[in-house]
Amino acid sequence: MEDYSGRENLLYNTPENPGESIEECRRKVTDVLKELGADPGNIMFHAIHQIGKTTASSTASTGAAVEESCPPHPRPIIVHFVSRMDCD
Repeated sequence: MEDYSGRENLLYNTPENPGESIEECRRKVTDVLKELGADPGNIMFHAIHQIGKTTASSTASTGAAVEESCPPHPRPIIVHFVSRMDCD
């Protein structure tokens, strides 16, 4: 968690679609900012991405099937703002 401090924020429990693009991820972040009353049109991001492995029932790099008993959950989204003021 220390790696994701400062100008970076985490968004949890944001629904995730299989094969989601970075642009879709960015749209989710701007939707959250709008809900918080911010103007996302004036906010600049250094990076937006999801962390962790997907939990979809696909095959892992070893070729073994991902355990079916583990329910899928959305990965957290990392938002790295250019400006600390935007983050605040």
